Amino acid sequence: MKNILISVHVIFLLQIPVISFAGEFEYPTSEVERPLTLPKSMVEISGAWNYTPKEEYTDYSSINIRYGITDTLEIFSLGLKERVSFMNGKHELALIAVALGSSTEGVSAKGGFEGKWRVAGNAALIYRMDATTNPGGDIKNDTKWIFGGIYSFTDKASMTLHGDYWTRQVLQEGSTLLDNSIYNDYIIKELVVRFAYNHSARIDIFMEGKYSTYPGTIYMEGITYADSKEAYALGAALRF
Repeated sequence: MKNILISVHVIFLLQIPVISFAGEFEYPTSEVERPLTLPKSMVEISGAWNYTPKEEYTDYSSINIRYGITDTLEIFSLGLKERVSFMNGKHELALIAVALGSSTEGVSAKGGFEGKWRVAGNAALIYRMDATTNPGGDIKNDTKWIFGGIYSFTDKASMTLHGDYWTRQVLQEGSTLLDNSIYNDYIIKELVVRFAYNHSARIDIFMEGKYSTYPGTIYMEGITYADSKEAYALGAALRF
């Protein structure tokens, strides 16, 4: 039986931050130096126009909102994120635990971790792992690994490049995600490139492109692109 679930994201971390944002509006312009969470009382609203070449799914729009509860804890769309810093602030790590819901088949849950390691003043390595189990759903098990990096050409201009590797277990016949076919185990490979221009601590502009080997669906910026291997996004973020 297919589930309709509301995701609630909870991210647990291990230590206090090394950067204080109290007082004046302070936030790094450099993409490499930005922490994983917003500073206390800061609000970020970001939006994107998303495009896929597939004719029947031409374009979408998406909006995301984040708010810094403390300097290390933020709330975003249906989720919480708290960060830890170590190695003199060069490395941040987050553990992720998510409760998606329950059904007669069992409890659906998601977990994993994400990290950012600043290896130089203008470069950082990024990584993430998400694992989802959804008994009774079209996709029973889904695990995604992300490895990549951020390079800042200047304090304002940067490029992010990462490769994604998914293992997916689809058990139900008639799934719209896989052209109504049964795939017990499936491997998905994606390449994502993102260019950003951070005009200031308050305003960003970005564009992103993604290519996937998955023949059924691409996910980007919270949007589902059915039956397309390519997807693109153009967006901006505002903080106050």
